[in-house]
Amino acid sequence: MLTIPKRILQAPLMRQGGYAVVPGLFAPEAIASLRCEADVQRSQAQDVCVRRSDAEPIRGGDPARKFLNAPGGAVQLALYGNLVLRQTVASIVGLPIVPTGSGGTFTYYCRPLDFLTIHRDIVTCDVALITCLAETGVRGSGGKLCLYPQRIWEDLGSLRREPIRGAVPVRLAPGETAILLGGIVPHCTLPVSGGQCRVVSLLCYRVLSSQSEV
Repeated sequence: MLTIPKRILQAPLMRQGGYAVVPGLFAPEAIASLRCEADVQRSQAQDVCVRRSDAEPIRGGDPARKFLNAPGGAVQLALYGNLVLRQTVASIVGLPIVPTGSGGTFTYYCRPLDFLTIHRDIVTCDVALITCLAETGVRGSGGKLCLYPQRIWEDLGSLRREPIRGAVPVRLAPGETAILLGGIVPHCTLPVSGGQCRVVSLLCYRVLSSQSEV
């Protein structure tokens, strides 16, 4: 069973469902620069394809997925290290945070049925910033971020067996960011349709156990 520290359960973001959609977290110029960088970095993208999820019941593991993934560049890295951005996100979450690793990534859902199944993020990614940089060819529910804020205590197998129950689909428009307690709230990206292309920037943060870690 998932163990959620009391300080996270009582955090302002958790009390409103564990996520928030924030338009304008990044300035239009920053979004434009990220979009250009994502276009450049796509030449380095790797084809990620896992046909069947592993047996991990709680968090991380190897969920089924199909998309292209590329490392971020200088623009994304500068934003990731920006103290003002970190403080802004921390104020929304209601907890102190630090970057998880050395950089972020770009994900491209641009082939028919590219997707990411229901999962929780890896242990070091307590808070995820998912920013839509571009989306074309939208049809139906394809490419939506789907959240399960009412099913946080269930294991991943149970969630995947009933993917419709409690689902909250969210379409991020280009320029919008989802701030998500991704290590707690199960979520997925629904399969994109033919002709659709969705490009996102992903940054991960770890929640500090105390202010002394900052």
